[in-house]
Amino acid sequence: MEDGLPPWIEKDTRSGTRALNDECLASAVHDCAQKLASGEAGLQGANQLYQLIMCVWSLETQLACKAADLACDLIRDNGGLASLLQLYCAAVDRDAKLSLCRALEQIMVGKNRTFIARSELFEKVVAAASSADGLELIRCGTGILENLFKESEDTCLRLVAYGGLAAIINACRSTCTVVLQHCAAALVNCAMYGGPKCHHHMMRLNADHWLFPLAFSTDSAVQYYAILAMCFLAANRDLSSLVARSGTLDLVLPFLQTHDPEEFASTCPNHVHGRSATWLCMLLPLLTCDSEEAQSMAAFHFAMEAGIKKKQQRLQVSEGSSFDVSLGTRQAFTCCFCIDISRYQSNTSSNHGSEEWFVSD
Repeated sequence: MEDGLPPWIEKDTRSGTRALNDECLASAVHDCAQKLASGEAGLQGANQLYQLIMCVWSLETQLACKAADLACDLIRDNGGLASLLQLYCAAVDRDAKLSLCRALEQIMVGKNRTFIARSELFEKVVAAASSADGLELIRCGTGILENLFKESEDTCLRLVAYGGLAAIINACRSTCTVVLQHCAAALVNCAMYGGPKCHHHMMRLNADHWLFPLAFSTDSAVQYYAILAMCFLAANRDLSSLVARSGTLDLVLPFLQTHDPEEFASTCPNHVHGRSATWLCMLLPLLTCDSEEAQSMAAFHFAMEAGIKKKQQRLQVSEGSSFDVSLGTRQAFTCCFCIDISRYQSNTSSNHGSEEWFVSD
């Protein structure tokens, strides 16, 4: 690799800018797919795919997103994803499982999640991810489940039925930060995409009891997603009183008062690339729910997202999307949602429920 760059990245010697060589990347992905389909070279193909995707995500955001989308589409269209699923579900050896699991976790983009959810191997994939033992396998398994929980409401319900939610809650006992990050994010996704039925399943499995200690984590991502998950449950009127008893909602305003949206985005690696238009649209209902804590948390996230998208110069979060974050400042963004983020962030008074925390545009 010249100058430390992979062969599918071209660098302009005059301007110093870098660009993606689509044909070269396609060739590299095709080679991975062929090895995955060959049987004997399957593990080599999985390791090669993992290294390729990890290299992709190390690039600057715009280039990384373009390369990742292309690579993930190609591995699916070339039959590599189907081969990877078959190898993962059939694997017995621990090292083989880990190689396959790591590769699968890294290519869980939207269309690939849909492909997996519609696959006849879906139940076996969930079972393999849920029954992982050993720290490395649990890290990857919870990462796969985290991503599958943001596929659709139906997929969330099937994940619950196949033991995926129970596995996530059980993994909340881990002391590994990466595992806890996956668990907290998975619970957010389940609450966000799963709808009221999944909310009741979460409460039945005592998710609220585990979200409370997660909300006290020293890791900012674990803490943030635990609080956000509880806000989604609190927005469900049928569960609001039960959620309030856990005490987790009492942590929302102190968290917001001690964190700046723009700074938080830069210090939390989970937010480096921002969220998709679909994910952000799923967050919108919190802005108009009855829970003031949930409203405030949603406003914080949208303010953070605005800063991320502004730095990326991606003022429209996806091509053709009507969800536009073309904002000049954080306050301009939040005023679009009738909430002034700066006022509740700087307010340290005890009247948390006061209407003064929210202003109209």
